Amino acid sequence: MVTRFKCGGIVLGMSMNHAMFDGVGAMEFMMNFSSIARGKGLITHPLPDRTCFKPRDIPEIKYEHLEGLKFSDIPQEMRNSFTTADVANSEISNISLPPEYSYKVFPFSGEMVEKLKKKTMEDGTLKKCSSFDAIAALVWQARTKAVDMPPDVPSKMLFAVDIRSKMDPPLPKGFAGNAVFSSYCIEPAGAVKENPLSFCVEKVQEGVARVTNDYVRSSMDFTDTYKAIPALPGGIFLSAWWKIPFQLVDFGFGKPIYAGPIVNAMVEFVLLLSNGKQDGGLNIYIALQNHQLDKFEQLIYDI
Repeated sequence: MVTRFKCGGIVLGMSMNHAMFDGVGAMEFMMNFSSIARGKGLITHPLPDRTCFKPRDIPEIKYEHLEGLKFSDIPQEMRNSFTTADVANSEISNISLPPEYSYKVFPFSGEMVEKLKKKTMEDGTLKKCSSFDAIAALVWQARTKAVDMPPDVPSKMLFAVDIRSKMDPPLPKGFAGNAVFSSYCIEPAGAVKENPLSFCVEKVQEGVARVTNDYVRSSMDFTDTYKAIPALPGGIFLSAWWKIPFQLVDFGFGKPIYAGPIVNAMVEFVLLLSNGKQDGGLNIYIALQNHQLDKFEQLIYDI
């Protein structure tokens, strides 16, 4: 949907089903769309063949898949449009948060990200730390503290991993589909809160390393066999959009001032968004109860 304002501004609204595209696929679609709108051809030729993700005829479930829950084990009241088809397909979709929750954007400059990465390395536990490792660990630990999670309760964070290069063979350039896999960190809340940030970074790195071709294929078989859905209830899902260059999409009116979500009814969904400056910084987009947002803000900026 296109909205034109009297000032000359233009807003392009887009809605998609995540089964059709992941972030990279959506970006490539928008780049192609905008290129055609400017009178040019396709930038990337889309390849929508998803047979590479077909489960095996004889399932080989080799691992414990804590990133998924058997559909039969999910209580009806804990199902939502992120995990459950009958909710996602309903005629009326709820796009507002519960009244006690609010979304807020917390900016992190490139300088702050580098400072955070250095902080995670101070105790000598880690050999390396990427920007994603540091920010994901910070969000996980700070949220666990902000909601005052009891120490013996599992603190769970799922996060998206692009598997295009992790599959054997790798997915072809232009793959048009959903090629993100949900990896996870699950630890007792007490351990997440009381240990140094390097502990959380290490768990994030373990989650990334877990995602191999063999593990993904085992998870496909697990999902098909048990009709499993992402193990979101009781946790959060972190998705990193800040390196997906939506801010470069140009329909002939210039590059956008903002490219990202407008509304989101899912309190479990946390986004890392581009700050539009290409300086290594990002914005953390998270929903919490109002009093928890203040505590979360204090925690993430205490670096």
